[in-house]
Amino acid sequence: MKIYIVNYFVGGTPMDGETVGAFDTLKKAKECFKTTLDDFNVEEYIEEQTESFAYWDRDDFWGGLEIQEIELNK
Repeated sequence: MKIYIVNYFVGGTPMDGETVGAFDTLKKAKECFKTTLDDFNVEEYIEEQTESFAYWDRDDFWGGLEIQEIELNK
């Protein structure tokens, strides 16, 4: 069984992280990812982005949002 986790990370060393949500389908995780990214209002700072991750101010490790896939009961 696959679980899709939406996590965000905020700068410094070590980076602080938080789980935004856990979902049973990739579609639900992508919806959460998009909504969360919109809420953060960081579009002008994003340096790298795909459907499953976005990083802003990457050189300073300031922020990122990503979908991570976890396989259960392997």
